[in-house]
Amino acid sequence: FGEAPTPKASIRLHNTTCCVIKPHCVAHGKLGPVLEAKFRITALQLFYLSSAAADELLQVYKGVVEDYHALLLSFVDGPCVALEVAGQTDDVDAHGDFRKICGPSDPDIARQIRPGTLRARFGCDKYRNAVHCTDLNEDTALEVEYFFKILDR
Repeated sequence: FGEAPTPKASIRLHNTTCCVIKPHCVAHGKLGPVLEAKFRITALQLFYLSSAAADELLQVYKGVVEDYHALLLSFVDGPCVALEVAGQTDDVDAHGDFRKICGPSDPDIARQIRPGTLRARFGCDKYRNAVHCTDLNEDTALEVEYFFKILDR
C-alpha cells in the first residue's frame, strides 16, 4: 500500500509569530513544558536543520550577534520544533505577548529579571536559550514561511 503522505502544515500568517524550540530543549525532554505556554499552536513540525538552512534562517543576525557560530550551532545539534503561534483570541498581540513569555535572550539575565519565562526556566546559555522567537513582528511571515513552505517540501 505504501506510506501515506505527510499532511502539509497550514499556516495562518495573521496575528501570529514564529517560535523554534531549540535542539537542547527537545533533547532534555522540555518540549511539553514549552508547549504549555498560553497560546494556540497553528502549525508545528519537527526539523533537522542543516548548517546551510540555519545560516539562511539566521542571516539577519550576522554581524549583530557576538558569536554567530555559537548561535548557528544551537540550531543544528539535533532536532528542533518550529511553531506558528497565535493568541487564544484574536485581540491578543501574539507576537509581543509571546516574546514576553520567552523572556530576555540571555537566560542568566532572564532568571534575574523575568524568572518565570521560558528562557529563564529552560535556557542553558546565551545561545542554547531554549527558544528562538521572531524579533521583529514584520519578520514573522518570513520565518513562518521559511519553515512551513520552503523547508517543508
